[in-house]
Amino acid sequence: MKSKDRQLGMNADISRRDFLSGVSIAIGASLLPPSSVAADIGKQDLAGYYPPRLSGMRGSHPGSFEVAHTARDGATWEGEDTGEEYDLVVVGGGISGLSAAYFYRQAMGNTARILVLDNHDDFGGHAKRNEFEIDGRLIIGYGGTMSLESPGGYPEIAKKLIRELGIDTERFYTAFDQELYASLGLTSGTFFDKETFGSDHLAIGDIVAADVLKHLPLSEQGKADLVRLLADERHFLDDMPPAERFDYLVRTDYRTYLKERGGFGEELLKVMESRSRSVWAVGIDAVPAHTAWRDAYPGFADLDLPVSSYEEKVDEPWIFHFPDGNASVARLLVRTMIPSVAPGEDMEDIVTARFNYQRLDDPKSAVRIRLNSTAVRVQHLDDDLKKPLRVTYVRDGEARSLTAGKVVMACYHAIIPHLCPEMPATQRAMLSRSVRAPLVYTNVLIRNWTSFVKLGLHSVTCPGSYHHGVVLDYPVSLGD
Repeated sequence: MKSKDRQLGMNADISRRDFLSGVSIAIGASLLPPSSVAADIGKQDLAGYYPPRLSGMRGSHPGSFEVAHTARDGATWEGEDTGEEYDLVVVGGGISGLSAAYFYRQAMGNTARILVLDNHDDFGGHAKRNEFEIDGRLIIGYGGTMSLESPGGYPEIAKKLIRELGIDTERFYTAFDQELYASLGLTSGTFFDKETFGSDHLAIGDIVAADVLKHLPLSEQGKADLVRLLADERHFLDDMPPAERFDYLVRTDYRTYLKERGGFGEELLKVMESRSRSVWAVGIDAVPAHTAWRDAYPGFADLDLPVSSYEEKVDEPWIFHFPDGNASVARLLVRTMIPSVAPGEDMEDIVTARFNYQRLDDPKSAVRIRLNSTAVRVQHLDDDLKKPLRVTYVRDGEARSLTAGKVVMACYHAIIPHLCPEMPATQRAMLSRSVRAPLVYTNVLIRNWTSFVKLGLHSVTCPGSYHHGVVLDYPVSLGD
């Protein structure tokens, strides 16, 4: 090997996966007609590309964030002009971005040319679909947003959208077996880990039931605190004027409220620590007490506070769940706009419909979805804001640009100031203020789930553990 070869890195190891990916792209491009070779060919355009079957980190996965981090750090790109022109480009292919494309097409007609750019290897954003195969059987799971929460209380535009997509929420009352786990005698439990509580202990059933409570690895004071809090008989703001309570709860985290106003000790606070993580990705020390009150956490009893119309919820069961969670909503949106991507026509057959990712970015389609494509610059061609925009994105290490009549930014808000530096300073500052926290789901496929039946459990809360909950999947059967 020559020294120049080493400088090029030809002495470095290359994984089988990287080798095959590179070879398949080269072979795939060489098989295309000459007029297409110059087009933006990506992995999604090659046979066998199917992200739902991938394992590992499937949210912000490796390969989806590195370019954005470089843009955040000040890098700039001059993209090769693809010559493409679109009426609308949507930056971000989550449910909001796909909905933006859907509504624009509805308003402007089916011939409107729309391109959706997404930095991930699959569409859907937080609505991820996981597929597994065991002993020749297909198992479908969710890897992100899981349910339509209280759809009866949705604003009219959202209700209209799910109706037009063919989602009949009444169907879930028979598709979701609300009695399955109860019929098997399964209940919930709590796991106390040794590192946090002094010993490993699995409490099955009502944690404050006398026969369960007496075995908990807590002091007598800790047990008394637990019973007092979960009884939820009173709030702890009696000595505070009613007019001041709202502001106090907004400014104070739930942990401080329990400790300072409720007088609870550290053991109880450790038991409650992870209560908010499933929704907010942070502990109770970072969740406002007002949010805890709104979400019916214990410790507020009959506290009466004003409720905004946004916070009002319809009392509906937690059953509006596709086998792959809200990934089916994203898939319905995509199939509606690009019918050739998958067979079928309703909410039942979408569950097992096999998507052809090669059809997502078909030049013959008015709506196109381009994956693994990170937008790095969105700017008007001149000072006339009515003129077209230039959109630059990076895909497979190459920068490309195209022209759009309009652009919808449906991506992570904090990157927008780096993509559109011309926007007013106040707007850039506001977009940068929020902080994103990760939620981590780990789907585990087991051959024999009756181990849970033997324990009598369908879910376990683990307040001191890295994974703060272990649950059996939702018992829903839809379509095939």
